[in-house]
Amino acid sequence: MEKVLIYINQNFSYEIYILSTKIQGLIWTIADIILVFCVLKIINIARSSLNKEPTIFRYALLIISIALVPLLILTRSSDEFFRVESFLCGIQFLILIYTVLYDRKSFIRYLEIKGILREDKKL
Repeated sequence: MEKVLIYINQNFSYEIYILSTKIQGLIWTIADIILVFCVLKIINIARSSLNKEPTIFRYALLIISIALVPLLILTRSSDEFFRVESFLCGIQFLILIYTVLYDRKSFIRYLEIKGILREDKKL
């Protein structure tokens, strides 16, 4: 095991580090996008059952973050990569935080209407 670690240490270049960081960052960013999309889809189902307008602005923010994903590939340093990934993650998590704060009552009401959550057993 020691020889393997020494080999990795001696052959793990900065280029390999940046490449592996970009791959990992892209995978996590795609996972975040899927998570946010699914949450927005669920919230829109709840909102439509309550005759509320869909969450178009939040979808627009998600589309903007999707459009900016290729910037992750174009970064040249780990600092640059961190800033771009933080910005993208920030957009996505702000969408989630806003959705939880703004639409939690709509979602709970939707669960009550569907019989999944009884009115006397609040979350």
